[in-house]
Amino acid sequence: MLLKLAIKTIVHIFLLSTFMLIVLSSCGKKNYAHLYLPAQPQSTLTEVSKEKAPLLALPIQINNAEIDRIANEYAIYKANIRKVVEKARSFISTKYLRGGISAQGIDCSGLVYACLETINIKTGRTPEDQANQGKIIEKEELQVGDLVFFGASKESFHITHVGIVTEVIHPKKVLFVHASATRGVVEDNFYHYHWQNVFIQAVRPNYYTENPTSINSLGK
Repeated sequence: MLLKLAIKTIVHIFLLSTFMLIVLSSCGKKNYAHLYLPAQPQSTLTEVSKEKAPLLALPIQINNAEIDRIANEYAIYKANIRKVVEKARSFISTKYLRGGISAQGIDCSGLVYACLETINIKTGRTPEDQANQGKIIEKEELQVGDLVFFGASKESFHITHVGIVTEVIHPKKVLFVHASATRGVVEDNFYHYHWQNVFIQAVRPNYYTENPTSINSLGK
């Protein structure tokens, strides 16, 4: 039985092989040259590779005067902020004096008034006025030179206090200088829980202006 099965398998293989040979021999008469691309001479390939697509003319003109203007504005911006921060820190340890604007005594809005006056920015004389003289920003966007405003209590929306951001150490440690009624002029962390509870808004003055002369110069 096994012998018959083996012979039958061999016969099937033989017949299949014969059929394949007949098919292949008939295919040999056909021309399959169109299925292949002729090899290109090396010189032709070299010449093609050397060809470059023409460069498009870019519609960009470098305006050196505009570049100089922007660079000058940025230099003024950085210099103005540096002056304001230096002035604010120079008041640290000054005693609190309601209505004061000097080293003999100063209040919170007087501190902002005196610091911004060093770069010829004239502000209002109360925290409420100063809160309306600049671009309102989110507290996550705070940068050196920004003004931060607070209320008297957690539920209050009435601005009663202001300080100047003097250093951004990391996202949760932002220092600001302010005149405290009980401690005088000090530098605190804006993200201390007390200041977070009473924070109302932050404002960014326009430090780009070289010689601002009015409160409107702080911009909106």
